[in-house]
Amino acid sequence: MGDLGLLGITVEGYYGGIGMGYLAHVVAVEEIARASASVSLSYGAHSNLCVNQIRLNGSEVQKEKYLPGLISGQAAGSKGITAFLIEKKMAGFSASPHFDKLGMRGSNTAESIFEDVEVPFDNVLGEEGKGVRVLMSGLDYECVVLSGIGTGIMATCLDEIMPHMIKRKQFGQSIGSFQLMQGKIADMYTKMNSARAYVYEVAKACDRGEVTRQDAAACVLYASEEAMGAAHQAVQAMAGHGWRGVSERCAGCAALP
Repeated sequence: MGDLGLLGITVEGYYGGIGMGYLAHVVAVEEIARASASVSLSYGAHSNLCVNQIRLNGSEVQKEKYLPGLISGQAAGSKGITAFLIEKKMAGFSASPHFDKLGMRGSNTAESIFEDVEVPFDNVLGEEGKGVRVLMSGLDYECVVLSGIGTGIMATCLDEIMPHMIKRKQFGQSIGSFQLMQGKIADMYTKMNSARAYVYEVAKACDRGEVTRQDAAACVLYASEEAMGAAHQAVQAMAGHGWRGVSERCAGCAALP
């Protein structure tokens, strides 16, 4: 991803990014999610929660120090709830074993452990004592960008079930010829494109600097809830195949045998 410039998709070329906007960022998250929602989540955490926050709130010295490595992929980033830049090599910093999560298992989550970690003042992100402002300043963009995971999941659900609609035969014909199955597909397709249209428009508003907190929160809510519904319908459409072997490519969709 570093070679493609995806890790710094919203960052200016001076720091190694490709200087695109939030709509492009959403599309990248969505397309990665079509292959793996877990990888897409990790990508979004690195490219938005970490890289884009440094772009928005970091000093010039911090940007020049951290962004090139993070964008090239030579360094991995994460962001906590404080406005400090923490380096893995700092004495006293460690991470717990990965949590055994119910979902998104391909995107590791662990606790950050700080034992008498000394953070230099140069690593303060933004202004001292303004950590909440730093966090909230990027929250709207985070919601919009990660909405692409939901639309990506919906797209891959359709990618999985459409060949099955043709391949699977009942009563001498493909199950895709039955009105019940056609209705499922029509509903999934409509909801996917409704969510995608909403998310893309909000992403365009981000690029214009006009995004509202209400729309940022609403689009991630809508996309994620519809993704859950699409995954459920995909399992139903696949019938026994939907339970026999769960595919990593679709949260609940099974790969064809």
